[in-house]
Amino acid sequence: MFKKFTVGNFLSFHHHQSFTMASESSKRVNNVSNYSINQFSAIFGEHKEDFFTAIKYAKTIFLEGTQSTSPPFCSSAQISNKEIPSSFDFEIYLNGATYSIGFEVDTTSNEIVEQWLLQIDKGKKEILYYYNRITGNHTYKEDLFSNEEFSTIVEKKGLHTLLVSEFAIKKVLFSSIMNWFSTLVVIPNISSYQHKTKTIIKLEDNNQTILKIFEGLFRPVIEGKFSQLEKLLEAEPTVNVAYLHENLFYMRLFNGNETVWFEICCKNYSKEISSLLFLLLSMEEGIPVFVNIVENILAPSLLTQFITYFFSIGQNKEVQLVIGTEETTLLNTNFLKKNEMWFVTQGDLLASRLISYDCFFFEEGKDIAAAYKAGEFSYT
Repeated sequence: MFKKFTVGNFLSFHHHQSFTMASESSKRVNNVSNYSINQFSAIFGEHKEDFFTAIKYAKTIFLEGTQSTSPPFCSSAQISNKEIPSSFDFEIYLNGATYSIGFEVDTTSNEIVEQWLLQIDKGKKEILYYYNRITGNHTYKEDLFSNEEFSTIVEKKGLHTLLVSEFAIKKVLFSSIMNWFSTLVVIPNISSYQHKTKTIIKLEDNNQTILKIFEGLFRPVIEGKFSQLEKLLEAEPTVNVAYLHENLFYMRLFNGNETVWFEICCKNYSKEISSLLFLLLSMEEGIPVFVNIVENILAPSLLTQFITYFFSIGQNKEVQLVIGTEETTLLNTNFLKKNEMWFVTQGDLLASRLISYDCFFFEEGKDIAAAYKAGEFSYT
């Protein structure tokens, strides 16, 4: 489960900025341990793409190291930032515990200079490992590393991979963390997104629940298309499935007497929207999905309906979705909670700040959309 992300000295982010899904509300949350985590957030602002780029960049470092990436793009707020590492930190809930895991990357050599893994329990932090390649300072729990293992790490001249990645095969905890990062979905621009690895997903919910979620959106296919789809999936033993064929979304459901194929009946739904709906149903519990610029393919009414579909799915699964959008019709406290609305605003040195609507104090009944358009969410 995703709780918090902090980024510093990267693109438009100068000072460290944090985005959190932690919530004190009981509405649309996943309850874990002794706190609650939001299922949904929408991020607004001119430089919101920098947030999604930072998430994707950090994921790449976890999975592939720095050698497969371009040198980090340090903030241009000050010239001295070229000499300061870029910083990335995630707080995640995994296997019954909360962890803070992150790293810093040298903006010139593209090498990892500092990295850490902490376990957070009821506000207390326990260092599982910490290593600064420049100073040589390090500490680690002996049940995670042997002296020989860490001596080998310290003796390295350069560091391009993270310890959690390098030792994932040997450490169960590290393997779980790496699996979390490998399965989280980051889509910086939905317009160019296509499902490449998965075209069939098993539907765990019962038929009535699925059809209720997408009420009025699907219709049974005609007989000729039924035969075609059955032939395409003749090797698939599971009856209830969602199927993405030629970028169009279908569902095969068994109602107790017969198999019924369903297709989208609304003409306004494009192939890209089929991919989005397929994405919703393929969401894994505990794994966040980040999608930017959704309004590029969704008209306001369809975007609202898409989010409503997600809310319905979230009633039965512990899922999380973060979208980036400029659709101001969503800036409505009758639709979204205050802490589900986030803004990338402009602060000192023209640098970006991440701030929740929860942190603004407007009078009751404030027209949030009008205030946003008027620039009232920026500090200059």
